[in-house]
Amino acid sequence: MLSKELQKENDIVGFGDSSVYFHAKEDDIDKSIFKILSGFYPQLSLHEFNSPAYHLDLYENMIRFFIAEHKNVKILIIPINMRSFSPQWNMNPGYQFEEENIAMKNYNNWIFRVFYKPLAVFKLFLPKIKDHDYNNAIVYNGDKAVGRVKEFLSRRYSDWKSEKYIKDKFIFHYMYSLGKEHRKISSMLRINKMAKLNNINVIFYVTPIDYESGNKAVGPEFQRRINDNVSVIKKIASKEGFDIIDLSLTLKASYFSWRTDLKGDFSPNEHLIDKGRLFVANKLKEKIDFIFDGGLH
Repeated sequence: MLSKELQKENDIVGFGDSSVYFHAKEDDIDKSIFKILSGFYPQLSLHEFNSPAYHLDLYENMIRFFIAEHKNVKILIIPINMRSFSPQWNMNPGYQFEEENIAMKNYNNWIFRVFYKPLAVFKLFLPKIKDHDYNNAIVYNGDKAVGRVKEFLSRRYSDWKSEKYIKDKFIFHYMYSLGKEHRKISSMLRINKMAKLNNINVIFYVTPIDYESGNKAVGPEFQRRINDNVSVIKKIASKEGFDIIDLSLTLKASYFSWRTDLKGDFSPNEHLIDKGRLFVANKLKEKIDFIFDGGLH
């Protein structure tokens, strides 16, 4: 899909998970953040590639792929979803995208392309992380182990709207202590390095988090943990000479739709109502305008 949709020259490309496009039933505007952004720049080409649970490890292979395909990109937008560093996401076998990653790494290998279907039949693409490993991964509240993943899965709870359920989910999703050796941080650094070598302006931004509800459920330590974890990423980025737009604590609870999403499990996530997506699009526009004002043509 990347190869078919991208042109030889591309102004703006956006990667993303469901936080960039999910819209609530009651929204007046159902456009993704990137579609809203595209409306600000009708003279420019903007392509978006997003799907539920996409993350930095996959984005790394996506940028490597379109560079190998000689697709030039002026600006690349990449969200950093803090939940993706948690065991809920990082260890989930269904979120590893093994097949997509292997396919992008070997796209120009004719032997791989010939044997792609047989390889799939023989289950080469099965996730390296097994269900057993995921279910038994340790969940932390800061540096304190508070249980295993299997104890925090939605099916273990009888009431998805109880205070305990909401609190446990916020802990499960966000209260880990982020180490600088995390594999997704390594992916972010490699993305930045590849982008620099290929004259691509990367805009990294931390997606908004429903910190008000988190503070209510967990206590003030929730917001401190978000600050600490985001600071780890920002300090590493600063040391490497690039910045990150931090939107983690910018939006109030009313901008998030997870509490009213009848199709979900009422589990905290980063899905925004239309006003929230418009807010993010405007913040990205500020950065894009700055890049263009600096001489990008």
